[in-house]
Amino acid sequence: IIAKQAYIVQVSTAIGCFSGLWCSAEPVVSRKYIVELDSDEVLTPDAVEHADSNKPSIEHVDQVINIIGYVEEIQDNVMVLRLQTSLMMLEVSSELDFRQYIGHYVRVRLCEIKLYDTGIY
Repeated sequence: IIAKQAYIVQVSTAIGCFSGLWCSAEPVVSRKYIVELDSDEVLTPDAVEHADSNKPSIEHVDQVINIIGYVEEIQDNVMVLRLQTSLMMLEVSSELDFRQYIGHYVRVRLCEIKLYDTGIY
């Protein structure tokens, strides 16, 4: 069995900077990547709130990643969050109704983001 090395990488984007867990082959320092963002977290009401801004952003503050994005839809317990031209899909708790956020900007708080190389450069 070969254990895959995990890397914590610093990411700089047009909408902000954050660090995340690199889940692909060893990253090349300073290379520009197009990545897929993922999270294993299930969003609960205390992790989502209406944003006070209509400008997408992502930032790492202390141990929390704050993301502001536009909620396009929620279907089958998945929130589709628009970050400029990109979409991020996040699982939401099935016990609660998140439909109030559709059509609005929200702030989402995550503890960790996983990054996957799409192979597109």
